[in-house]
Order: sequence, then structure tokens, then C-alpha cells
Amino acid sequence: MIKKIISVLFSILALFILSACNNSVDHDLSSTAISNISSVIEAAGLEAEGYSTADTFGYQGFPFYIEGNKKFVDVYVDFEKDYVQKTPVLRYNSRLKEVEKKIFFGLAKKKVYRLEMEYVSGDDNYDRLEEAYNIAIYS
Repeated sequence: MIKKIISVLFSILALFILSACNNSVDHDLSSTAISNISSVIEAAGLEAEGYSTADTFGYQGFPFYIEGNKKFVDVYVDFEKDYVQKTPVLRYNSRLKEVEKKIFFGLAKKKVYRLEMEYVSGDDNYDRLEEAYNIAIYS
């Protein structure tokens, strides 16, 4: 009886470890993506509340997409609701979505406007950053 309980617990633990390894995060890519996108947002003269990648806060699935030798990551830029209402560039941006952001381990929620952008690794030209700027300003 005890052997069966231990084997079941061991198999559950093995599944958790395998799922954690399967959804491993490329921290260098996510920090580079957030750094570059935040510089684009600041260059546009906007103030974001926070930045995150798709792997943050219980994202289900793979946050990174691989095509050839390039990796793609989704970057989320959150803006405060009052700031969006005061800023005409953001108020009329059709790509902004109102979402509930979890605060303090999900105990509290806050409504923010989220702008989703895609960052491509290994792209040495600045077309992608210009594209991100156009998404933030001209949508």
C-alpha cells in the first residue's frame, strides 16, 4: 500500500518536473525584448505601467515561437486606465485591449489597457523596432 502511494506521488512529481522543463523560459530573450520595447515606448513619449512577456503569470502554452534560426516572443505593455484616457494617441489605438491584471499573487485585480507586440531575436536591423513604434503610435 505504501509503495503504491509513493509510486503515485513520484509519478506526479515527475510530471511536474517534466512540464517545468518543457516550458522553460529563455530569460535572455525576454529581458532583451522587454528592454528594446520599453525603449521604443519611452522614445514615443509614453509612460507604461509595466512590461511582461507571454510566459508571465500562468500563460498556458509556449511563450516563444521558433522559425528557422529566429525566435519570436510576445511582449505585453500595460498602461493605466486613466493615462490612456488622457493620452489621445493611446485612446484611439485600436490594438489596446482592456484586461484585468493580477496583483499580489492574484488576490487583487486591476484593470489596465494592454498592448501586445512581437519581438524577433537575431534581427539586427531596426525595422522591428520601427514596427513596434508604429503599433504604439499610429494604430
